[in-house]
Amino acid sequence: MRALDVSIRAQVSDLPEDLRAETGFAALFIGHGLKVVRQVADRVAATYPGRIVEEGAREQVFHDPLHPCTQALVSAAPSPRAAGPRAGASC
Repeated sequence: MRALDVSIRAQVSDLPEDLRAETGFAALFIGHGLKVVRQVADRVAATYPGRIVEEGAREQVFHDPLHPCTQALVSAAPSPRAAGPRAGASC
């Protein structure tokens, strides 16, 4: 999605929510960009290496990750409050 124009990116990001509200649409979204995942997902699963190591409601996984790899992933993501990525353990 990084290659898309900002306005098109917003439309694409809003589309799943609009479809869900209008039709009950459900989809599996696989992504590496945590900002987009946080925006479009109701539930989140974290994998390491190729196996699900944590799964739960979006806010639970982002605010209180339980698995060390999920903790490292979330802590390394840019924070809306910070200027850059936070330091985190690698997994």
